[in-house]
Amino acid sequence: MADLQRGDEVIAVQDISVGIFSSVPKGTRGVVTDTSGFFTTQYTVSFENGQKAENVDGNAIRAI
Repeated sequence: MADLQRGDEVIAVQDISVGIFSSVPKGTRGVVTDTSGFFTTQYTVSFENGQKAENVDGNAIRAI
């Protein structure tokens, strides 16, 4: 897991649940829009399929 910054392009390396009825499939590209956390960093990512995922663990995405 690398430290990502706002504006970094990423790809989902696993399926990411966004809500009860929606998800981001593995392989979907996105852009980091925010970072948060103290002991562990969580990311907010806007994906190309129109989904916005909050509190994404860095192990679920990687920089491209």
